[in-house]
Amino acid sequence: MSENRLRSWSVFSTLGMGAVSGVLAAHWKVQANQAAEAFRFSQAQRDRDAMHRYDARSGIAFAITQVSLGVLTYLLLTAD
Repeated sequence: MSENRLRSWSVFSTLGMGAVSGVLAAHWKVQANQAAEAFRFSQAQRDRDAMHRYDARSGIAFAITQVSLGVLTYLLLTAD
């Protein structure tokens, strides 16, 4: 594979990974908010556990999004 083609593949895959992880982060954050609302009214342990689970997933996906953005910025700034 040529260097130009490899760089192009790297940019597109990084961009795709950032987009997918961003969508997942947003989706899980919405679910965490819904679980928080349910916990507020029911005080059920399962709602609290769901809220924490979705918040953790959302945080991890958001971190992956941020790393992808950093890698994408590096790839674009170092392009010849």
